[in-house]
Amino acid sequence: MKYDNTRAYQKHLSACNAQQYADVYVIISKDTAECDEAVALTLKELLGEGADHDLILKTFDGETTKIDAVLDELNTIPFLSDSKIVLLRRMDKMKKDALKALESYLDKPNPSVKFVASATALAANTRVYKKAEKAGVILSLAEKKPWEKESAYCQWLQENVSAEGKKMEPRAVQTLVKQTGLDKALLRMEMEKLICYVGDRPQITVADVAAICTRVDIDTIFQLSEAVFRLDAAAALLVARHLLDGGAPLIGMIVQLRRQFQTEFQVCSILANGGNPADITAQFRHMYGKILDKHIQLARGYGMQRFKRGLLSIEETELTAKNSSLAPDFLLERLIMNLAR
Repeated sequence: MKYDNTRAYQKHLSACNAQQYADVYVIISKDTAECDEAVALTLKELLGEGADHDLILKTFDGETTKIDAVLDELNTIPFLSDSKIVLLRRMDKMKKDALKALESYLDKPNPSVKFVASATALAANTRVYKKAEKAGVILSLAEKKPWEKESAYCQWLQENVSAEGKKMEPRAVQTLVKQTGLDKALLRMEMEKLICYVGDRPQITVADVAAICTRVDIDTIFQLSEAVFRLDAAAALLVARHLLDGGAPLIGMIVQLRRQFQTEFQVCSILANGGNPADITAQFRHMYGKILDKHIQLARGYGMQRFKRGLLSIEETELTAKNSSLAPDFLLERLIMNLAR
């Protein structure tokens, strides 16, 4: 069974009882926050109320865990509880021999264990995908276009603010979504700040967003990314230091910079696969005329290999920024030197 949207998938889970849940659930999405939310939704339904998570849930990472440890848990009957859930994050990061072993398990999954896996990408023509679909349920979420993602985040924000008993002006919603750079974790944090800030007031306004929410100057981020794409490290460092000195948060800058990289990478990919300017405009409606010409020039000049290395470097810097005490200026300078070479 396969679903391509979260709402239908959630209805399916809610309609099941303990005996009707599938043995296998696989969630696929390039959007990390979207993927994590779907995994959390799945676990909430499978675990039920009052469950001892430490006793029932066993979690593994596909990039670092040996497949034998995962299979041992999958093939072991629950001992101190009535059920067990094995969660395998980043399944697509596993090596080929590990995926091969997992395929064998999916031929006949253990009915006393629920297997939940997540992946950023998993092709529908692979054996592991086909076997997972046959053995259980797949939620495969297509990557949204930028304007679709912005609209979905606005709706998500409105719904979550309403759940907290507040209302939010439409302009305030749009402003906050644009400022967070389509990063749901940052958006949730800013929403919680706003709810605390307004106190007993029933409505959140644009003025409230301007008063306390993190802001990264988008125009200046454009200048930073363009300097990087031109391989002008000196200019990029100058802009980056200006942003930091102005109080821009490092994580917010990284989020916005990744967004620019993903856009130009898609432009570069379209061209590399034989596409033309009209194909790019079909993907990005705001790109036409001189704006389109500029994007094509930057994408071609930077090149596919730099985009691939750059996105990995951006991801590594974000993880380091979140999990270490290294100075933001050092991390940003190191990132730019890696990107602009």
